[in-house]
Amino acid sequence: MNKLLIFIGLAFWGWGCSSSFKAAENKFKEGKYNTAIAMFEKVKAETKDEALQAKANYRIGDCYRLSNRLAEAEPFY
Repeated sequence: MNKLLIFIGLAFWGWGCSSSFKAAENKFKEGKYNTAIAMFEKVKAETKDEALQAKANYRIGDCYRLSNRLAEAEPFY
């Protein structure tokens, strides 16, 4: 029973990070780059999934680039 509860908890935790990423993606698509940067940074801090961290990192670079802050974008690529 305890193993089942742990599995369910981890599943919801992982889903929460994914939904946070999707919310950040929505802000990115709306062109709200400063908001998206903060949201992607939060995703990076909250997840241990390296693939999701990499995607968030790349998107942060895109946000800086698309808001014409090229020097700030460079480290994220």
